[in-house]
Amino acid sequence: MKNTFTLCYTVWSAFCVFTLFLLLFPLMFLFVQREEWRVYYLRVNTLWCKAFFYLVGIKNEADIRFKEDFKQPYIYCSNHFSTLDNFTFHLCVKNRLAIIGDAKIGELPLFGYLFRKMHICIDRKNQASKNKGMFSAAKLLKKGISIGFAPEGGIRSFEPPKIHQPFQDGAFILAIRFQVPILPISNLSNHLILPEKNPFRLHRYPFRAILHPPIETKGMTINDLEKLKKMTFDVIQNALLAEANTIQ
Repeated sequence: MKNTFTLCYTVWSAFCVFTLFLLLFPLMFLFVQREEWRVYYLRVNTLWCKAFFYLVGIKNEADIRFKEDFKQPYIYCSNHFSTLDNFTFHLCVKNRLAIIGDAKIGELPLFGYLFRKMHICIDRKNQASKNKGMFSAAKLLKKGISIGFAPEGGIRSFEPPKIHQPFQDGAFILAIRFQVPILPISNLSNHLILPEKNPFRLHRYPFRAILHPPIETKGMTINDLEKLKKMTFDVIQNALLAEANTIQ
């Protein structure tokens, strides 16, 4: 009985997310045509995420512990346990943002086109693609646009709440080079809502994530790279472990 309910819930959820996307696609398509309209695209994406959670009965319990300065670009770093994690950026981040995503996302019908226009697609197995992605991220930071990273380098941990180590360097090199703060994000429950395992099933848990206060990088040099990575890792991991302890 439980398996049947979960299957039906997954089917309903898939129907909701795709129907909402198709309804909002004309607006999304319009807003990706010009860079100055980027902020409106992000707002429509936030509407998509919130409407989806409402229709499938998932409560949004995001814990925002820092008020972003819209004149200040940031580098957002989050753990990555689930495909649902991209929703976190749209539900927690108010700033102008480009997400570093896998090249496969850019190959999806319709949504892939939007993602390529708004965000940065990289092939994590191709160093030239990764270098190009970092160059694109640097250009956006210069324009005051924030960048969202999963510094684990994709979904590489299948033992939540343990984060995959080591973090990749890209986000932290950019943060030091441009002296911009890192805002850690702990995705606390996405792996419970949408686990990365077969069969593909969605479960009804509250969406819980923490947007932590910034880690300042002013005055840091490349010699501080490992220190910065550890500081970011500790903030995200400690919140995940604390959450796991409350569930047990």
